[in-house]
Amino acid sequence: MTKKHRTTAVTRPQAQTYLSKAKEFLVASREAMKEDRWNSAGLLAIHAAISSADALLGHQAGKGENRDR
Repeated sequence: MTKKHRTTAVTRPQAQTYLSKAKEFLVASREAMKEDRWNSAGLLAIHAAISSADALLGHQAGKGENRDR
């Protein structure tokens, strides 16, 4: 059975917020790598990728994944 993804409308300012979060997660991931905190670095990189995708979709399509479940 295919899982349905719920989306919600995202404004461009909200997409900008997602981009800011992505940058913050990326910086934190790089800092964690420098300190050999590999689990933290990996998880932060994943969150950076998710926030980046939300920013892109929000900016281009005005949609984002609804994570309020």
